[in-house]
Amino acid sequence: ASPLDLRRERLIDVLRVDPAPVTLVCAPAGSGKTSLLAGWAAQSPDRTIAWLTLDRHDNDPGRLWLGLIEALRATEVFPSDSPLHELHAPADEVDPGFVDALLHEVASVGEPLWIVLDDVHALWHRRAIASLEVLLQRAPSNLHLVISARAEPAVGLPRLRVLGAVRELRSRELAFTLEETAELVRRHEVGFSTADVEVLHARTDGWAAGLQIACMAVAGGEDPGSFVARFDGDDHEVADYLLTEVMA
Repeated sequence: ASPLDLRRERLIDVLRVDPAPVTLVCAPAGSGKTSLLAGWAAQSPDRTIAWLTLDRHDNDPGRLWLGLIEALRATEVFPSDSPLHELHAPADEVDPGFVDALLHEVASVGEPLWIVLDDVHALWHRRAIASLEVLLQRAPSNLHLVISARAEPAVGLPRLRVLGAVRELRSRELAFTLEETAELVRRHEVGFSTADVEVLHARTDGWAAGLQIACMAVAGGEDPGSFVARFDGDDHEVADYLLTEVMA
């Protein structure tokens, strides 16, 4: 079992109902951002979703936009004669005219289209970030952008917030409720008591990775009550996770 296995309807409804031009899912590592978006995508077969997971190599604007073009092509909603198939990613600086040409093809689809940009925090280069800002500023009305990041991305969201064009899910919303924590524990089939679950939820503040680590530790043979009694931010599994995922 994992956070992805849970149907977190209260969050998926935010993504489904009256979608905003831009949705920002922003929270620290291990908060369940990607799991939530993958669950939403899996439960939305009627929606056209282009998905691009970013990494440090996407600070090269050419690679970034090649990935975006390929993600759009993979949706298979663009006809074979669409100029999108002939577009070439820029080698260095991104000409706004190139972005306009890409967005013209997106608009020509007519139906709503979603682009998920996962792990936008991986971008730091000025040119890559600036080119994404152009994308956000010029997006046609049928395009919805969903951005996942561990920290506030520098892509011009303040201006869009003023226009009421941004919907946000942050740590507070992503944190597992007590009921969701109990369901996650139940799916792992570990022997936490009701009191253990309450303590675990309080100590993790509903942090998805912390809950997952606790369930995996007990599934590995630890006594549930003893584990909960000592489990906190100094636990070695939590420290290992923070070292590998956050400090990196």
